[in-house]
Amino acid sequence: MRLWTIQPLAVYRDLQAQGVLAADSTRGDGSDFEEAYAWLRGQMARRSWCSGG
Repeated sequence: MRLWTIQPLAVYRDLQAQGVLAADSTRGDGSDFEEAYAWLRGQMARRSWCSGG
């Protein structure tokens, strides 16, 4: 799968080191997107786009 995203350099470095990009709520910008991301996670799980983790 190819995913395009704009992230800080630290996130890219973590991706290189770990081989995966996972959500980390501690890196947020303080915006209140919790409800929107909950919906998105539900859609992805429903459509089997992620392992649910």
